[in-house]
Amino acid sequence: MYRLKEMVERDFRTIKSVVKVRPIYHYTPAKVRAHVTLCALALLVERAIERTLAAVNRTPSAPAAFEELATCHLNLYTTNDDHPLYTLTSPTPMQRTRLRALNMKVLGSEADATRSLHPRPFVPTKKQKNVSA
Repeated sequence: MYRLKEMVERDFRTIKSVVKVRPIYHYTPAKVRAHVTLCALALLVERAIERTLAAVNRTPSAPAAFEELATCHLNLYTTNDDHPLYTLTSPTPMQRTRLRALNMKVLGSEADATRSLHPRPFVPTKKQKNVSA
């Protein structure tokens, strides 16, 4: 039981620091629950990555892997006819090595992203309308 307590305390420290559950700028209970749920999911992903890296005898930790993969982005371009186009950044050789260690061949498919993601239209707030006027 003592080891489990230690793991739970470590996970709460991770959620507060690495996953950055705080500060929370939400006011409705549903949004606070959603935020905390996403942080818990992020912790779960971190733990899965830690286990996968440990299974293939890789020394970097999950935070180090996140830092190495931080420049991988999904970019959205819009055209005049309002058809979104998504592109993925090309991983560096080091990022490809890290992806292979995580049993990932690619970051994703640009066609799948374009087909499945639907960006919300930008609606300026009252404050943004006053600034641009």
